[in-house]
Amino acid sequence: MAATVEAGARIGERERALPQETVDALVGVGAFSSLAPKAVGGLELDPLCAIELIEEFARQDGSAGWCAGIGAVTTGIVAAGLPDAGADQLFGDDTFAICAGGFTPRSPVQRTSGGYRISGRFPFGSGCGHADWMVLTALVSENGDVGPWDPGESEVISLCVPRSSVTVHDNWDAAGLQGTSSNDYEVQDLFVAEELTFRLFAGWESRRGGSLYRISAMTFAYMAHLGFALGVGRRALEDVAVRALDAQRYGSGVLLKDEGSFLREHAHELTKLRAARLLTFDAYGELWDSVSRGDDPSLLERARVAAAVVHVYRTAARAADFAFRSLGASVLYRSDPIQRCFRDIRAGMQHIVASEVVMERVGRVELGVAPEGMIL
Repeated sequence: MAATVEAGARIGERERALPQETVDALVGVGAFSSLAPKAVGGLELDPLCAIELIEEFARQDGSAGWCAGIGAVTTGIVAAGLPDAGADQLFGDDTFAICAGGFTPRSPVQRTSGGYRISGRFPFGSGCGHADWMVLTALVSENGDVGPWDPGESEVISLCVPRSSVTVHDNWDAAGLQGTSSNDYEVQDLFVAEELTFRLFAGWESRRGGSLYRISAMTFAYMAHLGFALGVGRRALEDVAVRALDAQRYGSGVLLKDEGSFLREHAHELTKLRAARLLTFDAYGELWDSVSRGDDPSLLERARVAAAVVHVYRTAARAADFAFRSLGASVLYRSDPIQRCFRDIRAGMQHIVASEVVMERVGRVELGVAPEGMIL
């Protein structure tokens, strides 16, 4: 499918959503079902395989890799967490829903007979252009009024609604990841039946599937980010290596392949990215070993995966920056794959999982002074 995704990258940039041919290719190889339980028709891949899969999609096109990873994670969480009646609606009778949306609470939701009633606007609906169902995550309220989200105290619920039930605001015109259709989406006074809801932050209790769903929800989501960042960084370094055979810096008089400073820096960036990749598989592999034995992942194991996410993002961004700087003005055109890598990785780094707040929490864990219930 690489040629299809490659060909669709520029179309996705222009249309600010993945072209249908790319979506069909991702569906055809099981990208969106890769992290869903086998009981509902998913592949239920182990995390290390899933990260490699997402990495390859992102190497072909950052937006496709982002949508594949976020879509797989969101669909996997929904498929594992919904009650049986809800899961049958999304994944029964030879259907398999692609889910989009988010798990950060953005509005209040009120209980009502048989379910919940919700109004609100939700940002960053990555993949909403090709999704079948959307996830709304909200703070449960008895009177429509809630305070700030307190992960230790607030009651949070995720609700699944058909894509046709939401209003999508066409506002995704961003610096990077243009092809992800990460638009805002909104609902007004919408009723959602209890069977289409599940709780995530009060302990994600999967209703189906094996060891994969012993991983905490946040750590589960890290698979998408690790694969995405590794793939984009790899693509930038691959492309600059090929072009170095014929390109030269203006006025230098020698090809990049013969320029010592380029060769040294390229070797350094390659080595750093390989090291970051090895860290990824070491940290996630240790956690996967634990859950495969039937243990819950420890806070330290989760912290080290979180630290790997931040490190991989920063390493991949430096690799893309090096590739962008090396080729001069030729990469300024939006059609250039290296320019797209440069923008996409920087856009991905704006996600909370890549922030210094994460590393502060990791530091607390490593020192043994982390508070109970800290999210990582």
